[in-house]
Amino acid sequence: MSSFHKFSFINPIELFHRLAGQKIYTGLASSFYGDMFLLATAVDLLALCYPEDQQEVGHLKKIFAKKYNLGSFFEDKEQIQQWGQKIREEKPLSFLLSGTPFQLKVWKYLSTLRSGETTTYGKIAQAIHHPKAVRAVGSAVGANPISLFLPCHRVLRKDNTLGGYRWGLPRKRKMLEAEGIAIESITCLGNGGHLLLQAEPS
Repeated sequence: MSSFHKFSFINPIELFHRLAGQKIYTGLASSFYGDMFLLATAVDLLALCYPEDQQEVGHLKKIFAKKYNLGSFFEDKEQIQQWGQKIREEKPLSFLLSGTPFQLKVWKYLSTLRSGETTTYGKIAQAIHHPKAVRAVGSAVGANPISLFLPCHRVLRKDNTLGGYRWGLPRKRKMLEAEGIAIESITCLGNGGHLLLQAEPS
């Protein structure tokens, strides 16, 4: 899915300059996996989340307002629906991600995972040369702001269980099944290890 998309991984200072003078839009758009909360400029998608209700939408707005140091977002339904249509029609997309150096390493690795391919937190830790930082990898995966396209749903536990997923295990199952991954071969455990999308440390 990610082979024809563009991912830009930058630090907060670069982000500040990149977004200078640009409007940031937010809103909901429909998708196969449920309503998407989108945060975007006219050019780049900054966040794609799957909130359960309006309360969670409000929570996400607070997180991203802090991340981007904004007092408010532009509520532009037409702009957001255009983004939603691009996503549904699988058009090439441009993503802009900013985080800590460690988060960016993890997210860059996630961007290399192809449809139908899974990995584990431990394998990611090995791949980014931090073999003992498995828990930190889990936190970075959970803080991923671009669901689906930066495929944290393809990350399993080392015992081949689904593990956690910020947007619900039923949605994670549906995403994996859509990619042809045999869920019956994966053990499912409740919501243990549920990861939370967090604002970056101030």
